[in-house]
Amino acid sequence: MSAWIDNNFPLVFLALLDGSVTAFVLALIALGLSLVFGVMRVVNVGVNASGASKSDSKDVSTYSHMFGCWETMFAMREAVEQSGYRDKRDYPALIETMEGFTGFNEGIAHPQGPKVFNGKNHQCYGNQFISKVAGGKLNVVHRTSIEDGMYDSDVDYTKMSL
Repeated sequence: MSAWIDNNFPLVFLALLDGSVTAFVLALIALGLSLVFGVMRVVNVGVNASGASKSDSKDVSTYSHMFGCWETMFAMREAVEQSGYRDKRDYPALIETMEGFTGFNEGIAHPQGPKVFNGKNHQCYGNQFISKVAGGKLNVVHRTSIEDGMYDSDVDYTKMSL
């Protein structure tokens, strides 16, 4: 699974990147993740087949970074609907509903894949894509498990007053 880095990048920049390893919430490149790519086509977010912006092919993070906002909005929508939220008097029910979520299934609302949600620390966990630059290509070399990115926390927002 790889994609060519934009040929307009200066060669010296590619040479500096060669061998570097990074982690992303979603691969910067289209990896045949048909659900994610299908969602992008449906909403016409303006990315090319490699996940870069159609208006600026050097903007290679478009594909990866847009989904944080996308998935957050759907999680909030689910909390609004389940809590019966109508106005600011309903904030406590909205927050308690959100904090009660334990995860999200892969789907149109969560195309990056399944998530585990910890209401105590308000953190959502998902897969990470470890990518390496080699020979001018960005290659995904490993997809972590959700558990690989989870961590313990002493924070418990559920015990704080609303």
